Amino acid sequence: MRNYADRKTYHYQRSLQQRRFTDCKTPNIFKDEYRKFGYIWGVYVEQSYRRQGIAKSLTNRAIEYLKAIGCTRVVLNTSPSGKAVYSSLGFSEGNVMQLDLI
Repeated sequence: MRNYADRKTYHYQRSLQQRRFTDCKTPNIFKDEYRKFGYIWGVYVEQSYRRQGIAKSLTNRAIEYLKAIGCTRVVLNTSPSGKAVYSSLGFSEGNVMQLDLI
C-alpha cells in the first residue's frame, strides 16, 4: 500500500466484505433441525391385495409417524412398480425418492 488513502480504501473494502459474510443467514440445510431424515426401507403388498390403496395407506402412516418424531425428509428406494404410489404422495422422481416435510 503506497499511501494512507490506499490503505483506508483497502480496509473499508475488507470491512464491507466481512460484514457481507457475517450478515448472511445460514441456509436451513446446514442447521441440525433441518437434517433429520427418516427412511422407509420397504413397503410390500402381496400380489392378490395390490391396487386397493394398501401401500399408499401404509406409506402415509409411516410419513405421519416420521413427521411426529421430527423428521424433515423421508427417503426411500423404490421399484419401478412402486414409483407411481410414491409420486402420488409427493415424493421426488428417481430410484431414491425423497419427500421434504418442511
